[in-house]
Amino acid sequence: MEDLTLTLRPLGELPSGTAAAVGFYDGELSPRLQSLAARSLLADLIKDFAGITPLPRIVNDNCGKPRFADHPSLHFNLSHCDGAVLAMVARDPVGCDIERIATGAVDDSLMDFCLDEAQRAEVLAAADSDLEFTRIWTRKEALAKRSGRIYADVTAWPSDDTRVLTRELGRHVISIAW
Repeated sequence: MEDLTLTLRPLGELPSGTAAAVGFYDGELSPRLQSLAARSLLADLIKDFAGITPLPRIVNDNCGKPRFADHPSLHFNLSHCDGAVLAMVARDPVGCDIERIATGAVDDSLMDFCLDEAQRAEVLAAADSDLEFTRIWTRKEALAKRSGRIYADVTAWPSDDTRVLTRELGRHVISIAW
């Protein structure tokens, strides 16, 4: 990981008691290396946020949500995709997602699987349907990850909540739920 260079981008204002960092990289990484890059970013973030070093041991709760084994009052979440990693820490449960906007990837079968009727209408009415789909999807995933429960019916996952920050960063969209 020492030869991977992450270019960090500011996320704007975050709620009190939360911190997040997003890093962009050139080239291609396997999903495993993306995960390691996200954990490396988390290690830097938890050091700055709580003064903890090295990265605390991570375990999964009974729903599969990762947590710090020895720091139950700290919460975190990670996300990664081609070209980017996202890490978040907070004093309360959080979730985050980052996705690359895939041009031309939105089709009827994908929308049928992921979106409810209102969300589908938003995508179809948008000037950039790929961007709108990605915006809705990242919000849905961040909210699901915050709750720690992933339900089988993806169309029922909410995408609207006042405690979600969504930003477009180049050809990526991030959503952070606190």
